[in-house]
Amino acid sequence: TVTPVDDAPVLNVNLGLTVLEASTTTITTAVLSSSDVDSASGVIVYTVTSSPANGFLALTSAPAVPITSFTQTQLAANQVI
Repeated sequence: TVTPVDDAPVLNVNLGLTVLEASTTTITTAVLSSSDVDSASGVIVYTVTSSPANGFLALTSAPAVPITSFTQTQLAANQVI
């Protein structure tokens, strides 16, 4: 008998990032990355629980619109700034 278990996602990389004033930096998987053996990367969602001290996170498709969540797939596609 096999009992299915939903394993929790694993945070593989979380290096943090410093962005110079008046500039934009892409958050890459070299800086932040998670994996889950049970789920596709589009299902892994990061939620911003504390806003950056200055500025905001956004997607490259709408760089002036602050976001409060994004997926591992968006990170892998270099869409989070």
